[in-house]
Amino acid sequence: VLDVLTWTRNIGMQFIYSAEFSVDTFFLLSGFLTTILFVRQVEKDGKLSPRLMILYYLHRYIRLTPTFLLVVAININLTPYFGNGPVYPSQQGFEAPLCRSKYWWTAIVYVGNLVESDNMCVPVSWYLHNDMQFHWLAPLCLIPFVMRRKPLGFIITILFTLVGIGSIAGLLIHYPDLQTSSLLATPGPVSSSIRILCEDSDYFF
Repeated sequence: VLDVLTWTRNIGMQFIYSAEFSVDTFFLLSGFLTTILFVRQVEKDGKLSPRLMILYYLHRYIRLTPTFLLVVAININLTPYFGNGPVYPSQQGFEAPLCRSKYWWTAIVYVGNLVESDNMCVPVSWYLHNDMQFHWLAPLCLIPFVMRRKPLGFIITILFTLVGIGSIAGLLIHYPDLQTSSLLATPGPVSSSIRILCEDSDYFF
């Protein structure tokens, strides 16, 4: 952990450590591809049909879910045996206790970032949850465009944009001390030790 903190002082590491917009880029690419494929499929079928909408949702779910649930199952059942050490979570592996016993279903329906997010299975999967939710909502913007109702499509898109801006502003107002650094924001004994070292020592700064 101490080595990682010293690496952040290297200019080359800044491309990784300061990549605030990397996730935004992937969301943009995902939205672009979703739009292109949806419009092309509608043009190919010649109309917007219930069958197309069912396949739109079913294809994404089947493509992601089996692999994702396999990772969740491995994390719950096998990671306690993957290592050991003073800071290794040997009692429960990498998953929160309530993920194993109560909130595993949130991974199946992709709502782990909304329902008991502190007990989300595979915490880094918040991206999958978000991406799937965007996929669910995308037709609200896309259907008006393919039906030649562009003004309605623009209005819905603008409303979604305003909701996004408002939610971010609300988070920053409600949590004024929100940490953007993943190294220092993660709760636990290791991050507490890091904070103490950073505050009480000139080793890094």
